[in-house]
Amino acid sequence: MTEGDTAARPAGGAPPPPSRNLLYGPQPNVAAAAGHVDPPPRMGFFTDTSVCIGCKACEVACKEWNSVPEDGLELTGMSYDNTQGLGADTWRHVAFIEQRKPFGGQEPGVDHGGFDVFEAARNLGRSPATTAAPGPCA
Repeated sequence: MTEGDTAARPAGGAPPPPSRNLLYGPQPNVAAAAGHVDPPPRMGFFTDTSVCIGCKACEVACKEWNSVPEDGLELTGMSYDNTQGLGADTWRHVAFIEQRKPFGGQEPGVDHGGFDVFEAARNLGRSPATTAAPGPCA
């Protein structure tokens, strides 16, 4: 180790592997690693939640841009959050965190429990937008 080294070196003196930052730099090609031949370019969908009003225009725009067919779901009448199920064509979802407010303002001691108005639903634990680069849906 030299004077400036702070990380311990493994046996044999080789430097530690560089840390991977999935938020910056080249991303792993998961489609090619899964065996897909000539996969399409990865796209991302990023939303500024500080200006979100829950209109779902971003959800509609993404589905239209990617030619996602209508999923056949009808209005439930139970909520503005109408996605009844998630699947291959409905992974993009804007979730509503609905709270009842008493007349005259917010009920004391009630909060959103750390949830944002926007929530990207995840299939198999991770949505395609989680590690994607910005694309037409950005």
